[in-house]
Amino acid sequence: MARSYINDKQMPRSYWWWAIRHATRVANIIPVKFNDSITTPFKLVYRTKPDLRQLFRLFCTSYFSHNKDGTIKCTNVQAHTLQGIAVGWSDTANGLEVYNPSTKQLFTTNRFKLDEHSSTKHY
Repeated sequence: MARSYINDKQMPRSYWWWAIRHATRVANIIPVKFNDSITTPFKLVYRTKPDLRQLFRLFCTSYFSHNKDGTIKCTNVQAHTLQGIAVGWSDTANGLEVYNPSTKQLFTTNRFKLDEHSSTKHY
């Protein structure tokens, strides 16, 4: 599954970790039969339903809200969005992790828009 993610968007080898991480999460959400009932591995371990927002097309282009440029807050006439690559769902926060290749920074945001059909710029 991870290889499919890499090949789908023609990503370089440096993105393997993100592909394997996402494939593992998707595999834990896929329904299985256990004791004559249908459930997911995630629900068996955590006793709660999985968050289906984690099911998105990996490495798609993401536009997200960002109020600061480094340490300087953006003014009203400056753009308040950045473009990046959606690399996964955050373990520590309730949001999407987006990698910006031009700044080489990882952002976590809950205000984003995914563009699953455009080509991803991975520089």
